[in-house]
Amino acid sequence: MGIFSWLFGTKKKKKKRRVVKGKRPHPAMQQKRPTPTRQERLVSRPPAVGPSVPSLDYFEVPRPEGSGVCGDEECGCGGAVIAHGSGYLYVSQEVVDFRNDARSVEAAQAKENRVKMQSQDMDETAAVMHGMTTAILLCEQAARRMGLDMEVAAADAQHWWETSGAPLRATPFAKTVEPEPEAGVVAEPAAEEPKEKPKKPRAKKSTKKPAKKLTKSTRKKKTEEEEQG
Repeated sequence: MGIFSWLFGTKKKKKKRRVVKGKRPHPAMQQKRPTPTRQERLVSRPPAVGPSVPSLDYFEVPRPEGSGVCGDEECGCGGAVIAHGSGYLYVSQEVVDFRNDARSVEAAQAKENRVKMQSQDMDETAAVMHGMTTAILLCEQAARRMGLDMEVAAADAQHWWETSGAPLRATPFAKTVEPEPEAGVVAEPAAEEPKEKPKKPRAKKSTKKPAKKLTKSTRKKKTEEEEQG
């Protein structure tokens, strides 16, 4: 080192280390991997093992911006107002058959126009004529009058309010369960039909002729015959 290098602080250049194959590079030379986000961790997570639940298909049904109205014309509520997010959704089998190949609102409207003009399918024509081309929002009174499964109809209505999608399957009906007898109460036996009284056998008529009554003359004649004999 010369005097000038010592005065001005000139540093020697460091030699680059040569990376030998088969050896791990220095930690400073390794590239840092970015920390995965929460969404990436959820996507990469394996699915939970459990019972397979069949997925349902849906078709589009317009939603009102505010409250709804009961769509059952035969209900005695007279078009009761249904609050947003509540009510019961009814889907008939005719609606399922009609909307199977017309899931969107535009496709359903086009199919209705086509059916009115030139359809030869009697079922599709009847569905259009009777207005059975979409799901119906019902009040509780109408749903009970129709005998629907209240839990399923309410869940379908809630899903429809959130997504504008109605399930492509008919709404199930409630199962009728016979009431069980209360504990400690013995069921009364069914009334038996009155039995007919046995008929008494008729007495047989005797074939013997009744003895003739003897008069005084016949008695006297008989005694005389016995004395002579």
